[in-house]
Amino acid sequence: MTASKNRGYNIWMFVVALGLIASCGQPSETSAFGKITGYVLDKFSETPITGAVVQLMLQQASDTTDSQGAFVLDNLEPEPETLIVKKKFYEHLSLALDIAPGSRDMTLHIVPSCAGDTLILSQQLFVKKDGQWYQVDETGKAFLVNNSVITAKFWADVSAEEIAAFHIAMGVEVLRENILGFIDLKIPDGADPLCMVLEYLSSDLVEIAEPNAYGEYLYF
Repeated sequence: MTASKNRGYNIWMFVVALGLIASCGQPSETSAFGKITGYVLDKFSETPITGAVVQLMLQQASDTTDSQGAFVLDNLEPEPETLIVKKKFYEHLSLALDIAPGSRDMTLHIVPSCAGDTLILSQQLFVKKDGQWYQVDETGKAFLVNNSVITAKFWADVSAEEIAAFHIAMGVEVLRENILGFIDLKIPDGADPLCMVLEYLSSDLVEIAEPNAYGEYLYF
């Protein structure tokens, strides 16, 4: 290669190198809009919630969760917002957040509600009729829920003192406990058994809480 050709080759390589440096130095493009993706789960069973409406209060953005509990809110203006989750038989969730450019992943938990006459708890359907709760199976058979007794189990690392103090705070009476740690509890007169179960499940001390249902009663 002659000296002139060699100089030309070197100049060309220098220009290419400058171009590479310039391109590497350019910041990657970031969307000016925000995006929220995530899942809605039952707080107690951790199962996906299908058909929950996830929406923002100020912006016209909403989505309905699929069979996996997944949702997507896209093209969001960066600003303070309130995220709302609505689902029949569950308490509404309201969450303040700041929408920022880029993507954000969230897992949202919603709590079953005992305020109405229908409740889904641990994937079981409960229906209230004339002030009485029934557990209803997939065939429509209804089983009477005991209005006086619920069953609970505490986590293994919870002390006996903590358990006793919790029972006192809830106003319950211990009836019996089996070798697996399940405790039958007499709830206060007039207390709603399903609401009491939800109160127990809301505590970090409690592993399991459930109503007691018995006897095929009727078809719903």
